[in-house]
Amino acid sequence: MAKFFINGMPPKQTKSFVAQDLALKVNRTTDDTGIPRYTHKAPLVSTYMAVDPRIARLYKTTSKSISQPISIGFDSTMTKYNGQKAEIGLDLDSIVNYFSNKDATTSDNLVFGYPIKNENTVEISTSLMDAKFMTRKKNDSGEWATVINVKDNSVIFDSNEDKNEIKIFYMAFKVKGLPDTYMININGETMEIMEDLAITGSHTVDLLTDSFTYHGIAQQLIGPIFIGANEHGTGIVSCPKNAFKIRPFQTNVLKNIGIDTNAVALIIKTNLNWTKADNGDYEFNWKDSSDMSPKFLSIGLQQNDEIDFHDETRITMNYTVHRE
Repeated sequence: MAKFFINGMPPKQTKSFVAQDLALKVNRTTDDTGIPRYTHKAPLVSTYMAVDPRIARLYKTTSKSISQPISIGFDSTMTKYNGQKAEIGLDLDSIVNYFSNKDATTSDNLVFGYPIKNENTVEISTSLMDAKFMTRKKNDSGEWATVINVKDNSVIFDSNEDKNEIKIFYMAFKVKGLPDTYMININGETMEIMEDLAITGSHTVDLLTDSFTYHGIAQQLIGPIFIGANEHGTGIVSCPKNAFKIRPFQTNVLKNIGIDTNAVALIIKTNLNWTKADNGDYEFNWKDSSDMSPKFLSIGLQQNDEIDFHDETRITMNYTVHRE
């Protein structure tokens, strides 16, 4: 059973959607000294930016003709496709299949959207019903070269000669640091969530938003509490003594979706001493108990390199820790 987090805050794009959109277009490398270098991935692809007057909705499936438990569709009285309601299933199986079978030649970004070339007109219901799962693919030289349809490996974009655009409904990626877990970032300019979509069956779904907390998605997924220290809301932590503890996953978001948090190893980066206790607490202390200087602390989940280079798609909580 796969676990899915659907992240979205209609009617606007979330920060992590914008960041994943950037990862779709930009390649990050580092030179021998560790300095990052950013270049456009080939072929050049832009995002269709017009806000549609009618936004597709994500909801529990009611149509008997759709076997999947979650659907995307338009209001049948306003937008139709071939005389019928414009409605398709949210194909979670295809997302699992892509990431289960992908190799190093394809991207960590999976896009569900409608490809546009040149100045083609975008018809609203057609853009949903003819949308495709797309990803980038490298050539034999290891360079990004094409955008393909993942269902049949056919090439959609293979050059910069046309004006290549994609009307994105959502993008997906696999969370490397969690077992069999995927993130779906919906595009709030083309789609909105209408209801609680938690389901049981072949997959489990939970909803997230990255709009309300300083730490974004990480606040909800890692959800720690401090013992012997206090966080002041913007990544500032005060500690009256030279030691404190962090107890992660207290929001129970991961537990509620069926993930065994005892098996999840956080990535810790800090200039404090630290150990992980048998009960799952992370214990930190100053290396010199008389040292009053502030320290840095970063805790996070392992992420795919292609997604992880942008702050808004890192599942990381960063702190400055001060002695009181």
